[in-house]
Amino acid sequence: MTDLPHETPAPLKVFTHHGRIGRLRYLAWTLLLVIAGMAAALVTTVLRSIVPLLVGNVLTALTGIAVMAVAFLIGARRLHDLGYSGWWWLLTLVPYIGGVLALLLAVLPGNALTNQYGPCPAVNSRAVKVIASMWLVMIAAVVVAGFMKDFQYLPRAH
Repeated sequence: MTDLPHETPAPLKVFTHHGRIGRLRYLAWTLLLVIAGMAAALVTTVLRSIVPLLVGNVLTALTGIAVMAVAFLIGARRLHDLGYSGWWWLLTLVPYIGGVLALLLAVLPGNALTNQYGPCPAVNSRAVKVIASMWLVMIAAVVVAGFMKDFQYLPRAH
């Protein structure tokens, strides 16, 4: 038996805390979660203007809890890849520490060999690589938007 990564990508299971996921798969799943969370926030915002306030607030709370639960599952599996318990993900809820932990989860390489949480993550498919690389596009868009916001206050030549 070998400890080398599998040759075929493992099935993309989001709704489990068992096993491990590597950096690219973590980035891909978090990007999809961010997009799904933004879409859910848009839907609940629209619903809050249609349904009574209490119902809208309950829907918003349930949506937030669902997104946090999936984020925990993804983060726990990434922490497993690093050899840590998934409960360490709760540190992401602490201001400043959470941002540092999120960055570390994205950049630190996982264990190269089988650890207590399972065998090495599967090799990433092309789709995982493309989705994970979309973070670069998103970051670039945020940087450009920030610069454009700064340029709107510059005096214009007539």
